[in-house]
Amino acid sequence: MCWGYNSSGQLGNSGTANSSIPVAVNGLGPVKSISAGTFHTCAILSDDSLKCRGGNGDGQLGNGSSIDALTPVSVSGLSQVKAISAGSFHTCALLSNQRAKCWGKNDNGQLGNGSSGTDNATPDNVLNLSTIRLP
Repeated sequence: MCWGYNSSGQLGNSGTANSSIPVAVNGLGPVKSISAGTFHTCAILSDDSLKCRGGNGDGQLGNGSSIDALTPVSVSGLSQVKAISAGSFHTCALLSNQRAKCWGKNDNGQLGNGSSGTDNATPDNVLNLSTIRLP
C-alpha cells in the first residue's frame, strides 16, 4: 500500500491522483521491503526480484527506458536483491553476492561507477567497495 504525492504514478495504482489514504499497488505479489525516491518507488518481492514504478526521466526505474511507469516494472538483470535504496533520481540495490548496483541520474557520480554526467537506465556495478556483509 502507498499514499501521498503521485504526479508520476509512484503510488503504483495505475493513476496519477494524489491520495491521503493508502491505496493498493497494482502488479506486485508479496513484498519484503520498499523504498521511495522523489518521484519513484521500488519494492523487493518475496522471490528477491525488484520492481519499480513512477518517474523515470533519468532511468531510475532500471528497466532500460526513460518512460514513466504507472504500474511496477521489473528492473533489468537483477535477482537476489537483499536491500534497496531509492534516491531522488537514482536507485541502488545490494545483492546477495555482496555486490552493489546503481542506476538512474549520474550528474554528480552518484552511481559509483567511476563516471559522472552520463545517466544509466540499467543497473551498473558500484566500484571499489570492500565486501559488504549482510546480516
